[in-house]
Amino acid sequence: MVSRPTLQDDLSNQGEGHYKLIDDRKSGETTDLHGAYFQAGLFPSTLSDGWPTALEFAARAAYVHPGQVQGDDNTELTLAANGFFNGHRNKLTTDISWLTIDEGSTPRAASDWRFRIQWDISL
Repeated sequence: MVSRPTLQDDLSNQGEGHYKLIDDRKSGETTDLHGAYFQAGLFPSTLSDGWPTALEFAARAAYVHPGQVQGDDNTELTLAANGFFNGHRNKLTTDISWLTIDEGSTPRAASDWRFRIQWDISL
């Protein structure tokens, strides 16, 4: 696993990759798992006046190959906005994602939009 977070006054980014090779001694099968993600966030108030200081825009891309068959890959592309009321202890997140799930063993693939609103409170 590789992880590389960075944080500046106006921009944050983080990425991670993972690879795992599993040799099943009982069945004799080998499974190759891998995936990665990258995300970046920006506080627009650091670039221009008039934006709330507690507002962040973010983007994320992720990929997972669960290792069952060739072509069974899952992907995610997300755009998000976060409003911070008490740092990360009280925040509202809204995001929209394009998700693709490809079942390599069948001719079916599913792609669809997901919209979420999430309120996180830490006590």
